Amino acid sequence: MSRKRVNAMIAQDSYKLDQPPHILLVLIDLVKGEGHLNADDQERMVGHLAECLACQDALRTLLAIELDQDRQVGITEEPIAKLISRITSIIEKTHIRQDIPAYVEAIELWGDEEAKKKYPGLAEHLQNCQSCRSMVTGVQNLKREAEEAGIIAPLLADRGG
Repeated sequence: MSRKRVNAMIAQDSYKLDQPPHILLVLIDLVKGEGHLNADDQERMVGHLAECLACQDALRTLLAIELDQDRQVGITEEPIAKLISRITSIIEKTHIRQDIPAYVEAIELWGDEEAKKKYPGLAEHLQNCQSCRSMVTGVQNLKREAEEAGIIAPLLADRGG
């Protein structure tokens, strides 16, 4: 798989995935079996990949290309298919985590039940994820402290006329 082909398949104009902090070029080399990372580079790459939806999606696309190539030459596709499935799950969870600030605002403005209605995926996720529940609590506490310090104004619900 050439970088030119991958760049054509991955829309990078709005994300500039080939420029830091993004890791598209590293991902291409790794998928091709040409990349070698030391422990620090691996840690940086994994940290970025854990939060960056654009790079997660780029990795999923790279693996889909690799899966297609494997199918064409008769190589077993199960390992790559499983990896694509796991990455898809990670992408969904990343989307969910990015809703936490808006979810916290919705709780304050309209209450728990309305926030759950507006963010059902996050509400369901929070039932099973202590880490994300802690993040919600942390965002709520940080917001409250910023309001008390006068750094930000409290939110006011739109009561409609």
